[in-house]
Amino acid sequence: MRQILIIIIFFSLSSCSTLKNIEKKRDVISYIHNSPCNGTCDFYKIIFYSDGTGVKYDKTKNKETYFKFSLSDFKEILLLADNIELSKIGNKYYNRGLQDIQVKTIFINGKSIKFNEDPPFEIIQLYKRIKKIYYEKL
Repeated sequence: MRQILIIIIFFSLSSCSTLKNIEKKRDVISYIHNSPCNGTCDFYKIIFYSDGTGVKYDKTKNKETYFKFSLSDFKEILLLADNIELSKIGNKYYNRGLQDIQVKTIFINGKSIKFNEDPPFEIIQLYKRIKKIYYEKL
């Protein structure tokens, strides 16, 4: 009886450690978000996780789309974001007084920028490249 109890305890402990090894660390490395507007704007959020998976929440159609992407493809975006220095820009191109213009948000590695006015070309390119990774994987 004692041997059976020891075997049960052994298997239960080993199964817990196996489950912990299976779990992957899944942090948000980036997302882009389009807010709603008073017109017919696309309203969505595309999230990229550190395990190479992602999800698009399409609020206009009330739909979720899951996808996978290559982390090596995303390295170019991370380098571009470092060159732009998002933390220094902040919300410089966001005007709270503009009511009917869609607000776009870029979040990368803990730094974000909101804009609804005309940001520099580099920020628009960064936004488009992040969005392109999602659309290439469909």
